[in-house]
Amino acid sequence: MVIVQPFILAALLLCLVIASITDIRIHKIPNWLTYPIIVLAIFAYSIINGYQGLIFSTAGLGLGFAVLAPFYAIGGMGAGDVKLMAAVGAALGPVNLFYAFLCTAVAGGIYSSIVLLSGTGRIRGLLSRFYAALRTFVLVRELSLPRIDGGGSGLKMYYGLAISIGTLVYIFFEIYRGNITFLFL
Repeated sequence: MVIVQPFILAALLLCLVIASITDIRIHKIPNWLTYPIIVLAIFAYSIINGYQGLIFSTAGLGLGFAVLAPFYAIGGMGAGDVKLMAAVGAALGPVNLFYAFLCTAVAGGIYSSIVLLSGTGRIRGLLSRFYAALRTFVLVRELSLPRIDGGGSGLKMYYGLAISIGTLVYIFFEIYRGNITFLFL
């Protein structure tokens, strides 16, 4: 059994906070932020737990990439968001990533509701574009989804913030329950 390491968790928490800030301020999650977490997690778990640690971290990395890659493929989020979730997976492992992803999905749903409701005049246009895409799919059997990245709608969502909030909520809930031991030194 591989145990989440406190220094990797601390690095991930710092990464999540910086990712939220950069996503909001410059609309990007830079590679210099996500790649070091991935490398640190894989290297550290491999050194501490050997082959089992390597599998733990790379399986989390792969799952983190896999859960968001389809949304990137249809234009629903940026590559930085996918890499951030992959870094979360590398640091937490596949099981913890699954629960962090569920918390992220809830945070993202709440966040998107707020974004949609804040642009109430734009909701009708957004819904009509999705209705047109659905109608096209039913009639022609060709899926042509409208881009969600603000293309004409003016709505912009920074999913790095949702990833950070969802993951932080999960981590702190697990610390509170005593499932993850995290020492502030």
